[in-house]
Amino acid sequence: MRIEFSVREGRPPPASGFDLGDIDVEGNWGAATSRGHRPDQGMMIHLAVAELLDTLRALVAGRRPGKAVRREFVGADSSFTLDFTLTREGRLVTAQGGQVLDESPAGEALREVGRAAEAFAAAHLPTLPEDDAARGDLEAALRAFRGVAAGVGE
Repeated sequence: MRIEFSVREGRPPPASGFDLGDIDVEGNWGAATSRGHRPDQGMMIHLAVAELLDTLRALVAGRRPGKAVRREFVGADSSFTLDFTLTREGRLVTAQGGQVLDESPAGEALREVGRAAEAFAAAHLPTLPEDDAARGDLEAALRAFRGVAAGVGE
C-alpha cells in the first residue's frame, strides 16, 4: 500500500492547521483519492492526518486474540472515508465504500502510513505557527503512533 498526504496549492499565506489538503491511497486492488469529487472531499489535512494516525492506533489497541477489529476514518470536515480492518491473522485490510483497496501485513501497512505522515509533517509543520492547535495535535499523534507501529510485526 502507498499513501500520500498533501496540502492544496494556492492557499493564501500564512499557513494554517486548517488548510485544505488531500489523501491519495493506492493498494494492491484499487486506489482512492479525496481529489476531484463533487461535492469536494478535500479536508483540513493537518487534522485529518492526526485523526488517521489516532484511528489506526485505536485499531491496534482494540485488537483481541482471535477477533477482527474494524475502524472507520473520516477526513476532518470532509466526506472522504477509509475503512480499516485488522484481521485475526494480523493483516490490515483497507477499503472504501465496500471496495477493498489493499490487504497487507499490518506492520508493513502501518509503517507506510507512518512514513507518509512523517514526510508530511517534515514538509508542512515548520510552516505552521508554534501555537497552532492542529500542529500540536499532529505532533502528539505522531509521537503516539510511532510506538504502536514499531510494535506490530509483519
